[in-house]
Amino acid sequence: YCGADIKAICSEAALCALRRRYPQIYASSQKLLLDVESISVSGRDFLSAMRKIVPASQRAVASPAKALTPVIEPLLSSALNNAMEMLQRLFPHVEQGLKKKRDT
Repeated sequence: YCGADIKAICSEAALCALRRRYPQIYASSQKLLLDVESISVSGRDFLSAMRKIVPASQRAVASPAKALTPVIEPLLSSALNNAMEMLQRLFPHVEQGLKKKRDT
């Protein structure tokens, strides 16, 4: 978890505690007088918040793929072409989507 994730978890844990203490808060359109001192954030609120928050490290995943080196390309190009042809037969609509992206 990065700093922003920790901040988000703390905020969500506070909201979980608020919902637990005042469940009527979302059912009413009236202004409610809340006793902030009566709200206590517990471990279960943090566990609930952690189930809801997706850490940045799991959202932004870099692709490990990279172009073939000139030395390896002749060895693997045939297998790569076969795999690409098979994928294009299985998913023909992908090719159309790629063409649209290139055109725009």
